[in-house]
Amino acid sequence: VYSGYQKVSDQEVLDKFGKAWSTKKLPNKVGITVTSAFDKAAHGELKAFFIMGENPMLSEADQNHVRKALSNLDFIVVQDIFPTLTSAYADVVLPAASFAEKDGTFTSTERRAVSISRRA
Repeated sequence: VYSGYQKVSDQEVLDKFGKAWSTKKLPNKVGITVTSAFDKAAHGELKAFFIMGENPMLSEADQNHVRKALSNLDFIVVQDIFPTLTSAYADVVLPAASFAEKDGTFTSTERRAVSISRRA
């Protein structure tokens, strides 16, 4: 999906984002879900992960399956604001910034818009 959970297979959505982003080369193929990505990694169908701001070793229901999947990958990059159980499997760990370190408007996972300003 594109921003706002808009389907990549919807031509109107592709046209809208293509115009906004000044491109006609937008992917319209539905990708794989997080759950199926771990299945594919466990079976050797994926070779690398780039994990940003997630800790699947803690958040996924079947930790043994996640451990098997991560151990089966050739390369893992984790980008997060602090070390996690998942980052222990990473070949590369990159720093990240918390939402509270930036000014602007953010949409939470509850789909609420929140404005942050660090200026006094």
